[in-house]
Amino acid sequence: MHSIGKIGILAMTLDRLVDQIDAFTYQVIIEEGFEDDVAAIQQTRKVVTSVRSCNAWSLLTDLGDYKLVSIKPLTQLSFDNYGVKGRLKAEESIQLDATIDKHRHVIQRLVKQDVEAGLSHFSQTSKNQNGSYQYQLERTRSGQTELVETNPSERIQARSEYLELFKSIRVEPEILPSGKVILSLFIKHKIFPRNGINLQWVINKRPEWLNPY
Repeated sequence: MHSIGKIGILAMTLDRLVDQIDAFTYQVIIEEGFEDDVAAIQQTRKVVTSVRSCNAWSLLTDLGDYKLVSIKPLTQLSFDNYGVKGRLKAEESIQLDATIDKHRHVIQRLVKQDVEAGLSHFSQTSKNQNGSYQYQLERTRSGQTELVETNPSERIQARSEYLELFKSIRVEPEILPSGKVILSLFIKHKIFPRNGINLQWVINKRPEWLNPY
């Protein structure tokens, strides 16, 4: 069964500006992994995942077709995973400038990677008194990353014999031309059927729920 939910939106700004960031660029040389009809930017972005996994998930994104940009120098320039094989060639260092649209979008992707890394760390350290994790990290169908409670939310007083509510949190950064970082927090309560309640249970126990009239 699918979940439904209601979204609340909050926002905050960071004290630090990211108006100018020193970075390193690399040319992508692909040896295997793509058909001729795959767009260059799609190839490049798949290489991003492959290269990040080889470099301890460093902050890294594309700077156009077959070009990557990283906050720190990469130690591993060859890659052979996620269905793609190739290598990188180090090029000049650059300074990303938030007043330039293309650079600002690059900075935003890098900040989003950093935010997701923080959420991942939080989920791995958010244990309760029983030693079990309070949150787990999930990726939605649209590619967004959410923190989702592992136990039904205690913030909602409503209770149901058949349904449970789980709080989820998504953080989306936005970079302004000034370099200011705005973090939008999307807080959502998802409604799921309790364990054991599925379509077959409804057919057997509550067939009247299937009657629209």
